[in-house]
Amino acid sequence: MKHHLRTMFLGGLILLLAGFSARADLPDQTKDQDLFFKAKALVFTGDWAGVRSGMESYLKTYPSGKMKDEALFWLARSLDRLAREAKEASSVIDLKRRAFTALDRLVKEYPESLWRDDAREFQVTVAGSLAVLGDQDQQKFLEDVVAGGGKNGFQIKSAALRSILALDSRTVVDVLGNFLKTEGDANLRKQAVTLLGGKYTREVIPLLEETQSSDPDAEVRKEAGARLEKIRSRLIPVQVSYYCFETEVTDLTQYAKVPEGQVARFEVPHGRTGSEARAKREIERVFKGGLKFSGSKATMMSSILEPMSRVSHLIAGFRIEMDADSLIKSEREISGRIRFGGGDVPFKVDATNDLILAARKGSRQAVMFLEMSPAEPAEQIISLDNLDISNPPGRKSARAGQGPVYYTEFNIKGAVIRSTRNSTDSESLKSNIFDYGLAKAEMPGEGGTWTLIGEILWQKKENVLIGRRAKLIRPDGTTSAEGAEIRVPLGHPERFSSEFKAGGSEDAAEFVYSLANGGWIRSSQTGTAVGEASLLNFGAATASLPGPGGAWSLKGNLTLVVSSGQILAYQAVLKDPKGKIAAEGALLFVPVKEPDKFSIAVERVF
Repeated sequence: MKHHLRTMFLGGLILLLAGFSARADLPDQTKDQDLFFKAKALVFTGDWAGVRSGMESYLKTYPSGKMKDEALFWLARSLDRLAREAKEASSVIDLKRRAFTALDRLVKEYPESLWRDDAREFQVTVAGSLAVLGDQDQQKFLEDVVAGGGKNGFQIKSAALRSILALDSRTVVDVLGNFLKTEGDANLRKQAVTLLGGKYTREVIPLLEETQSSDPDAEVRKEAGARLEKIRSRLIPVQVSYYCFETEVTDLTQYAKVPEGQVARFEVPHGRTGSEARAKREIERVFKGGLKFSGSKATMMSSILEPMSRVSHLIAGFRIEMDADSLIKSEREISGRIRFGGGDVPFKVDATNDLILAARKGSRQAVMFLEMSPAEPAEQIISLDNLDISNPPGRKSARAGQGPVYYTEFNIKGAVIRSTRNSTDSESLKSNIFDYGLAKAEMPGEGGTWTLIGEILWQKKENVLIGRRAKLIRPDGTTSAEGAEIRVPLGHPERFSSEFKAGGSEDAAEFVYSLANGGWIRSSQTGTAVGEASLLNFGAATASLPGPGGAWSLKGNLTLVVSSGQILAYQAVLKDPKGKIAAEGALLFVPVKEPDKFSIAVERVF
């Protein structure tokens, strides 16, 4: 799969050009390929309905066509993508079953095809989705793949292991218990142990104990022992919570406490847990009031951390990472490792002592406060801005006129997100989209800290925050965008795209995607990611590109190639700042930062 996706973009352009050059008098063999190429070209514009229609037409017209194996693959891909957009569960199941059938035909009818391995791995993924939706046949398919001995390749069986974890725990334990006894590949057995230890707790302890004592491979036994230790640790009803603050040292006499290039440690008596105010007071006491809190901060607790994960924060220029897998707990203490700046720092907190860690560059200082806490719900642990701490845990409310109460705080990719949600759903944390509800996000970007306020979602794979009924505020305090939906890339909030209503018409919604050089792309749709490549398809759109002499205008079906900084424009017209047509054609390549250096791949044919 990865090999094909790496070459997909270049190959797709070649196929696209081939489709434009087709003529009615071509021989049947070329007509076969022409019909296929036209359908495949739609993959690169994200027109999955068109891909489906085109591939179905090709397979019906040329049932023995030379491109049939690949046509089956792309038909399956289009059906799977359309299933993601379906509203009804019955439609999702129907589309995914059709995708599975197309892949099954490819695997069985073309055992020597170059697409066979990709199809088999994709088939396992589709089967996993169907199994979760209650399809018993697909559950049996997954179980057979896992139990398939040497018949299945490593990648295929590895994909099946990941998919089968979505089934009910009893099935998973039964299937993987047998797998650990019969699978000959020690690396796959070790992967099964790691997956079991990361997802489950009590129900897998007997299985891991048996593996630790009887598996023939030393590495598998070692991994089983390590996972057992982590599971037993997670079951202990205590956790570590911490607060990170950016501070400025205002008293030069306090510099000596934190020499540059070192991480200083200070133990303080354990007190009331879950109080940010107390953490700040203890820090001020250590530094005798010679600092002030400023800039970014972060709050986290170990119950939110997923096993085998690292949570990272950027505070005062220092990268601070908590290694969840390093945590070792007992009833009386918690220890582990934190990457603070450039090195690993061991730590330990207990029922007697809390810990303060600090690192400094000039007057800027990162300070981390750690404490051991009982395993309580999130809203009872974290105290944040605008929180009325005079109320007991679980009965918090906003003071009059203060606006929303932000119960929980998350640090995601350097952004600090404060949410009004008063509970944390562990399953949502593991999914691709996490809903923060009404929230406020502060994120570093061009010129300083950008702020997004509204109903906020995080799309993990795309690394984008989506603000609904939201406002995006620039570092200088001015409003950059306000509308029904704003999409903000984490790390580059200045490249946001926003929905706005033109002329007050409810039907005239448009999206604006901001480019890094000050230009923009305006479309009736948001940029849709194409495959795993760095492509954003905007459909019919208009772009404004700063260049020699002013802003250049580009109109057509536009796809932004993020990695190369170019726009692939289909049926397009490019005008210079004076309004004169500089280029028009069926296919143009226009560099975002240098629009005058365009190239014409195909002359105008429309």
